[in-house]
Amino acid sequence: MRRTALLGGAIAATLGMAGCRHHWTIDMRVEGTKVHREVIVDRQEGDSKPATFAGVELGPPASIVSHLESIYGNHALRRRRGADQVFEADFDGVLPNDVGGAGSVTAVVCPFGRVTTYRERIGGSDHPAALLEHRLWAADRLADVVAAALETRLRAVAKPEDAAELERVLGFLRGRFRSDVRDLALAFSPSKAKEPMRVAPEILADRGYVTSDEAAVLKAAGGLSLIWAPLWGEEGQVLLRRIIGRGLGLPAGAPLPSPWDRADVHHVTYAVDAETVREMEAWECPGTPKLGTTRRFDDREAFEALVTEHVLGLTSTAGRQTVEVSLSPPVRAMVTDGQQDAASARIVWTRAEVPSPYEEPLLLSATWVQPDAATQTARLGSVLLEGRRLFVYALWRATLRASERARWDAAVSTFVPGPDLRRQITSLRLEQGKADALFQGGRLLLWAMGEPPAEYREGGDPFE
Repeated sequence: MRRTALLGGAIAATLGMAGCRHHWTIDMRVEGTKVHREVIVDRQEGDSKPATFAGVELGPPASIVSHLESIYGNHALRRRRGADQVFEADFDGVLPNDVGGAGSVTAVVCPFGRVTTYRERIGGSDHPAALLEHRLWAADRLADVVAAALETRLRAVAKPEDAAELERVLGFLRGRFRSDVRDLALAFSPSKAKEPMRVAPEILADRGYVTSDEAAVLKAAGGLSLIWAPLWGEEGQVLLRRIIGRGLGLPAGAPLPSPWDRADVHHVTYAVDAETVREMEAWECPGTPKLGTTRRFDDREAFEALVTEHVLGLTSTAGRQTVEVSLSPPVRAMVTDGQQDAASARIVWTRAEVPSPYEEPLLLSATWVQPDAATQTARLGSVLLEGRRLFVYALWRATLRASERARWDAAVSTFVPGPDLRRQITSLRLEQGKADALFQGGRLLLWAMGEPPAEYREGGDPFE
């Protein structure tokens, strides 16, 4: 179809420059590796007020509600809180991909206590190579679409004597032009989607298509239209002719060879082939929740989507979702990258934008330790292993082979607390000298007790 409209509306919508935003509130309570997770999702205009239509508050779109229902299931408690949708359910170990990402709560358990770690990735992607390959695929398809459309128009007006020059132009479109489109795709950072003008003019200048002064003018005056201006419009014709001329090595201002001088590229149809459209419709961007919807493109939308979503990586959710997370472990965390409440164990990760799959994800983590006071007192006389000491001890024990761990646990089961405990530890029968698991475990306990014998001091404090 004829390309007479700019992509401005499409890109503006894709960038989330207008329309509704979604805010996710995630609250979790943890006991062992079991997590009670409550998710609230609302729809907002801007950053504060709920979206309304005809005076009625709107909730999240049906696709997000359906996505959450598929995760939380009928067993989960679901309710409305005003315009918000509230979902909650219990999970064991593995956290759901609700807002987009992956997470887990894992524990290292030993007789003297347990170490529990919460980790979650929100946004971003765990398949960056797939994203890279897809954008290069899309860049190739875009170059093919443009080259095919221009070839059709040029051949329609070409004369027999134009054959050599026509092949020269087509050689540029199939070669260097294709390579430069790939470079543009990778040079453009979706994480800076609100500043695309900083990229395209610099690429054009670096490739010699425009001068540095011309690039500065394009940055100042072109707006978002520079992304698509080379393809249609009066100004686009001028820039497209300049790109072709510089690509062919012609001096600035030199006329393009025939049959370009007789071709009207203002009304070129940039049609995406059916196979490419099918692949675009089937594409699932790694790192985004599966919302159970299938994309369908008409002729008008296919080219716009190829440029914005697939070549430039401007996903429809970029900059349009925010998230706030809170976690309540049973005890205060030993270490966390969140903000821990001074009076409780609750940890909060404050409101932030959900990164698109092309951006660095939000990484949340917390680790806490819980000594088994009864077992430690029964075998060691008091609670010697807590905090970092228990963390180091539990991870050391977890790295042992099953046979080594069994030998060590059997030895510990014989310990009797009292003044003779040190002698019991240093008298353990070693099979491999200082490399023996009994020596290494004894070393940890002796350092925890304080003032270890000289032969156990080699290498310094193991808890530091």
